[in-house]
Amino acid sequence: MALLEEETHEKLCGFELVFPSILDDAKKLDLNFPYNLPIIDKLRSAREEKLRKIPLHLIYTTPTSIVYSLEGIRDVVDWEQILKLQQTDGSFMCSPAATACAYL
Repeated sequence: MALLEEETHEKLCGFELVFPSILDDAKKLDLNFPYNLPIIDKLRSAREEKLRKIPLHLIYTTPTSIVYSLEGIRDVVDWEQILKLQQTDGSFMCSPAATACAYL
């Protein structure tokens, strides 16, 4: 966790969306992590800012790269609408993580 301050994670697509969600899952499992680091707050703020900028209602008709990060936005999407984006091969945007998230 301390390496988050030093690493250049900004280049990873959707990291600020997915990582806070992963931490929320870890917390529900009672995993012992330092959840109150300043970098975690920074990532949560970045997530909220990005979500404010994204017109989520549009992703249901025009899938965008945000669907690749489905596991990071699962708490704010309309699942009935998202399921309509499933591709003929059963995946969501050919993303194993997004597909697993939809499956769960």
